[in-house]
Amino acid sequence: MTLDPQTGPLPQPARPLRLTQPVFLALKSGLACAVALGIDTLTGNPDHVSSTFVAVLCLTPMVWLGLRRAGEQALGATLGGTWAALALLAGLPAWLGVPLAVAAAAASYMGVRPGPVGSGFAAAAFTALFVQLVPFGDTTETILVRALAVGTGAASGFLINVLVSGGFARSIFERRLGLVRDHVHRHIGTAVAAGPEAIRAVFAALGDVEEELAVAIEELRWRRATDRHHLRERRREVRTLRHLAHVAAEVHYAIRTQEDPIQTTAAVLEWLADRSGPPPAGAEESLERLLAAEEAAAQARLR
Repeated sequence: MTLDPQTGPLPQPARPLRLTQPVFLALKSGLACAVALGIDTLTGNPDHVSSTFVAVLCLTPMVWLGLRRAGEQALGATLGGTWAALALLAGLPAWLGVPLAVAAAAASYMGVRPGPVGSGFAAAAFTALFVQLVPFGDTTETILVRALAVGTGAASGFLINVLVSGGFARSIFERRLGLVRDHVHRHIGTAVAAGPEAIRAVFAALGDVEEELAVAIEELRWRRATDRHHLRERRREVRTLRHLAHVAAEVHYAIRTQEDPIQTTAAVLEWLADRSGPPPAGAEESLERLLAAEEAAAQARLR
């Protein structure tokens, strides 16, 4: 076990939390590929690799988020195809044209879409090399085939998102929020003993759920569904849980200022285990804030 010279033995850091059920995601992936291949049969699209790959990339727990990913794929494919076409028209050999087109496609995508790199970045780079290395006829025909494949994949992913997840936003997020809620409460002691660095995975899970809730609320607002009011309450609960995690980390820093941090940490962790008796001396104020944050999270859960 790791030792801290001020607070003694440190617990294991919180592990990343997987919010998606593996079997559920695997089922959706298989269905999306089947739909993409079915559409390829009808349209005569020969680029099965791209259509099935894009179909899987567009799978999300919410329909609106899937549409956003489809848009990222389309943008990336357009930019990648443009640079690949320029390389082919210039007559560049593959050893030179592919690196140049991939670099240009990646740079242009990040220039058009600032912020975190999404799945469209991979689509831009993949299209830039795919068009040059796996041609379907001349340059124009290759780009049209790639465009058809991307559209097929996006449509397939969208269809599966609608059929499998479209009407279950509330139940999907109740399950995910339950996992995050348990994750936060399970690692309060971890935050108290080791500080915020030990619960980075907790904050990451909270951020992921809140971002998905924001997209889900926007989708339900667009559809004028009443479930969006429930999801707004769940988003408020996520914020109270984040506050609780921060307060637990603040207890850690308050303990470090005591004359005997190791003994104080042990006493606080023992008190947190059963909550009986008065809080340990030297940590009363910070533990009162922790209890208040826990109560706020409990009240938010009931809304």
